[in-house]
Amino acid sequence: MDIPGLRDREPDPVMLPENVAPGVLFMASDLAADHSGKILSGQEIAEVKMLTTEGFRLKGH
Repeated sequence: MDIPGLRDREPDPVMLPENVAPGVLFMASDLAADHSGKILSGQEIAEVKMLTTEGFRLKGH
């Protein structure tokens, strides 16, 4: 594997192409329509939420 920090190490079996491909295929299909805004993370689907706020002002500015 030629990824910095992982050279000369056996790859994690979960991250091998034959194990990643089914999840990628699912996320690219119509079956994943309810999973918009989510990512594959190891053996699970994780949700990413972006929040916006009004922010704050420092006193005197």
